[in-house]
Amino acid sequence: MTEPKDMSNAELAEEAIELENEPNFAERLPSHYADTLLEIAARLRAMEWQPIESAPRDNTHILVSFPKPMKSTLNWSSRQVFNAYFSPQANDWCIEGQWVEEQKPTHWQHLPPPPE
Repeated sequence: MTEPKDMSNAELAEEAIELENEPNFAERLPSHYADTLLEIAARLRAMEWQPIESAPRDNTHILVSFPKPMKSTLNWSSRQVFNAYFSPQANDWCIEGQWVEEQKPTHWQHLPPPPE
Protein backbone atom coordinates (compact mmCIF):
# COMPACT_ATOMS: atom_id res chain seq x y z
CA MET A 1 0.00 0.00 0.00
CA THR A 2 1.25 3.49 -0.90
CA GLU A 3 1.63 6.12 1.81
CA PRO A 4 -1.52 8.34 1.78
CA LYS A 5 0.49 11.57 1.43
CA ASP A 6 1.82 10.27 -1.91
CA MET A 7 -1.60 9.33 -3.29
CA SER A 8 -3.88 11.38 -5.53
CA ASN A 9 -7.57 11.76 -4.69
CA ALA A 10 -8.38 9.12 -7.31
CA GLU A 11 -5.87 6.70 -5.80
CA LEU A 12 -7.25 7.27 -2.29
CA ALA A 13 -10.78 6.65 -3.55
CA GLU A 14 -9.69 3.46 -5.31
CA GLU A 15 -7.94 2.27 -2.14
CA ALA A 16 -11.14 2.82 -0.16
CA ILE A 17 -13.16 0.90 -2.76
CA GLU A 18 -10.70 -1.98 -2.59
CA LEU A 19 -11.04 -2.03 1.21
CA GLU A 20 -14.82 -2.07 0.90
CA ASN A 21 -14.63 -5.09 -1.41
CA GLU A 22 -12.40 -7.09 0.94
CA PRO A 23 -14.09 -9.97 2.76
CA ASN A 24 -15.33 -9.07 6.26
CA PHE A 25 -14.62 -5.37 5.73
CA ALA A 26 -17.68 -4.29 7.71
CA GLU A 27 -16.96 -6.70 10.56
CA ARG A 28 -13.35 -5.54 10.99
CA LEU A 29 -14.22 -1.88 11.55
CA PRO A 30 -16.86 -0.24 13.68
CA SER A 31 -19.71 0.64 11.32
CA HIS A 32 -19.29 4.40 11.70
CA TYR A 33 -15.64 4.10 10.58
CA ALA A 34 -16.59 2.02 7.56
CA ASP A 35 -19.39 4.47 6.66
CA THR A 36 -17.03 7.43 7.05
CA LEU A 37 -14.38 5.79 4.88
CA LEU A 38 -16.92 5.11 2.12
CA GLU A 39 -18.26 8.69 2.32
CA ILE A 40 -14.72 10.06 1.97
CA ALA A 41 -14.16 7.84 -1.06
CA ALA A 42 -17.39 9.09 -2.68
CA ARG A 43 -16.44 12.72 -2.07
CA LEU A 44 -12.96 12.19 -3.47
CA ARG A 45 -14.40 10.61 -6.63
CA ALA A 46 -16.76 13.60 -7.01
CA MET A 47 -13.75 15.96 -6.91
CA GLU A 48 -12.04 14.29 -9.86
CA TRP A 49 -12.27 15.68 -13.39
CA GLN A 50 -14.70 13.66 -15.54
CA PRO A 51 -15.08 13.55 -19.34
CA ILE A 52 -17.49 16.26 -20.48
CA GLU A 53 -19.80 13.60 -21.99
CA SER A 54 -20.80 12.58 -18.45
CA ALA A 55 -21.63 16.15 -17.30
CA PRO A 56 -25.17 17.07 -16.24
CA ARG A 57 -27.23 18.57 -19.08
CA ASP A 58 -29.93 20.21 -16.97
CA ASN A 59 -28.71 23.76 -16.22
CA THR A 60 -26.67 22.53 -13.22
CA HIS A 61 -23.72 24.81 -12.56
CA ILE A 62 -20.38 22.97 -12.64
CA LEU A 63 -16.70 23.65 -13.29
CA VAL A 64 -15.52 22.97 -16.82
CA SER A 65 -12.04 22.76 -18.25
CA PHE A 66 -10.84 23.58 -21.74
CA PRO A 67 -7.90 21.93 -23.52
CA LYS A 68 -6.06 25.24 -23.75
CA PRO A 69 -6.37 28.61 -21.97
CA MET A 70 -8.89 31.06 -23.34
CA LYS A 71 -9.71 34.65 -22.57
CA SER A 72 -12.69 35.20 -20.32
CA THR A 73 -14.78 38.19 -21.34
CA LEU A 74 -15.47 38.73 -17.66
CA ASN A 75 -11.91 39.24 -16.46
CA TRP A 76 -9.71 39.13 -19.59
CA SER A 77 -7.23 36.69 -18.09
CA SER A 78 -6.22 33.46 -19.80
CA ARG A 79 -7.76 30.55 -17.93
CA GLN A 80 -8.69 26.93 -18.51
CA VAL A 81 -11.31 26.42 -15.77
CA PHE A 82 -14.67 28.20 -15.70
CA ASN A 83 -18.09 28.07 -14.03
CA ALA A 84 -20.59 26.82 -16.60
CA TYR A 85 -23.85 25.01 -17.28
CA PHE A 86 -25.32 23.18 -20.24
CA SER A 87 -28.57 24.67 -21.49
CA PRO A 88 -30.87 22.03 -23.00
CA GLN A 89 -32.93 24.82 -24.61
CA ALA A 90 -29.89 26.26 -26.43
CA ASN A 91 -28.21 22.84 -26.73
CA ASP A 92 -24.92 24.49 -25.79
CA TRP A 93 -22.61 25.39 -22.92
CA CYS A 94 -23.03 28.75 -21.18
CA ILE A 95 -19.60 29.68 -19.80
CA GLU A 96 -19.77 32.36 -17.09
CA GLY A 97 -22.82 33.89 -18.75
CA GLN A 98 -21.40 33.78 -22.29
CA TRP A 99 -22.03 31.46 -25.22
CA VAL A 100 -18.56 30.40 -26.35
CA GLU A 101 -17.93 29.29 -29.91
CA GLU A 102 -14.10 29.11 -30.03
CA GLN A 103 -13.81 25.78 -28.26
CA LYS A 104 -15.85 23.43 -26.14
CA PRO A 105 -14.99 22.09 -22.67
CA THR A 106 -13.43 18.64 -22.43
CA HIS A 107 -13.79 17.88 -18.69
CA TRP A 108 -15.99 18.80 -15.73
CA GLN A 109 -16.40 18.46 -11.98
CA HIS A 110 -18.95 19.49 -9.39
CA LEU A 111 -18.64 22.88 -7.74
CA PRO A 112 -17.31 22.60 -4.19
CA PRO A 113 -19.82 23.23 -1.42
CA PRO A 114 -19.90 26.80 -0.08
CA PRO A 115 -18.15 27.50 3.22
CA GLU A 116 -20.21 27.01 6.35
